[in-house]
Amino acid sequence: MLGRAVLNHLLLQRADLREALAPYAGQSARLSVPPFRLDFTIGSDSLLHAATGEPAASILIPPWVLPRLALRDPAAERALQISGDIQMAGALGRVLQALDWDAEADLARLVGDIPAHRLAETARNVIGDPRAIALNLAETTVEYLQEEARLLVARPSVDQFVGQVDTLRDDMARLTKRLARLENGDKP
Repeated sequence: MLGRAVLNHLLLQRADLREALAPYAGQSARLSVPPFRLDFTIGSDSLLHAATGEPAASILIPPWVLPRLALRDPAAERALQISGDIQMAGALGRVLQALDWDAEADLARLVGDIPAHRLAETARNVIGDPRAIALNLAETTVEYLQEEARLLVARPSVDQFVGQVDTLRDDMARLTKRLARLENGDKP
């Protein structure tokens, strides 16, 4: 219920996104990010309402893909598991990707436009760009997993290993041919 309320609040700020959902009015969908699941029906107002029946489209997002989706990584979309009406799932995915909270507009309703703008600007200066923060966090996590925890292998090490495997494969192929020539009585 809370998830629907948050999504509806964001949809109310974007008429263009509600228009994208309008063709699917009356159809149900499921959005899953284990262990959480959100079932809803798209209403005639293009907002999300309590689910009525089996979902026509279902999108399963593995939790490990969420940071990549937040950074708008197009390769992350391949990890999504979509079932049912593909067109509806695609439209729903595009709408969810485009949703962006306009905190300044919400704050303006409480304190007015000028104070809201100043507070939002101060918050941006103090906190920074959320995408840059997420990217920095991801890079730091990878570095920790490679250097400190030794759970991930660094790219240069992988490239070196692959090169060594290629060399070994080529050497084996040459040795096999040489052995075959020796067995046939040919001179080396």
